[in-house]
Amino acid sequence: MTRSMIVWLVLTVAAGTGLFVVKHAVQDLEEQLARLDGEIRRDQEAIHVLNAEWSYLTRPARLSELAARHLDLKPPGPGQTATSVERLPLLHPAAYPGAPSAAGRAIEAAP
Repeated sequence: MTRSMIVWLVLTVAAGTGLFVVKHAVQDLEEQLARLDGEIRRDQEAIHVLNAEWSYLTRPARLSELAARHLDLKPPGPGQTATSVERLPLLHPAAYPGAPSAAGRAIEAAP
């Protein structure tokens, strides 16, 4: 055998081995892609179901019926609405224990 035949034989075997490895890597990636496509399809179907459930649960008629049953809300009476700013009640700072008072803010702002 000549030296050039041996070189060509080694190159042929290397190329065949490389193609074999690449072929199996591509097959593995195709299987992974098919699995991910299936997961995406299932997730999209689940999203469609959840959107349908959300639409069903947030129907205005259903929400108003639930509010009437559980919240015991009444329309505001005439004495509950303020017709001017002067009629709004003044809040005492002690009603909000964590909030600083207006005087405290003025002192903090002073240089």
